[in-house]
Amino acid sequence: MGKTTPAYPLDISGKDAVREILRGVPALIKLIWRIITDKNTALPVKIWLGGAALYLISPFNFKPAKGLPLPFRFLNRADDLILILFAVLKMFEKTPFELLEKHWSHSMPLSMWRDLVFKIYTDMKQFR
Repeated sequence: MGKTTPAYPLDISGKDAVREILRGVPALIKLIWRIITDKNTALPVKIWLGGAALYLISPFNFKPAKGLPLPFRFLNRADDLILILFAVLKMFEKTPFELLEKHWSHSMPLSMWRDLVFKIYTDMKQFR
């Protein structure tokens, strides 16, 4: 997708990278909508993104019983986040980069924004 080598290590702090990533979230939401509605998008990508959106707005949710340990209570929120991340990952893997760039509406280029996400991901892996 796009560049073959990420710009990592980027000359930016983790805090600044997170701030820039969060500024790009509205553009990511617009990108997802535009990719779903674009006739050039592959059907499996549309199904993943649309299914994730339907799951998020559905009234059903995993509700663990009270008194369960923290990891189980965390699943109530984590399942939504995991599904979103997986659907977005599928979108980036299966959609041509040119189509993604065409619909990207943030001031920072998509390849740079993606590299910031990669930076945070790699920084977080070091703490495992």
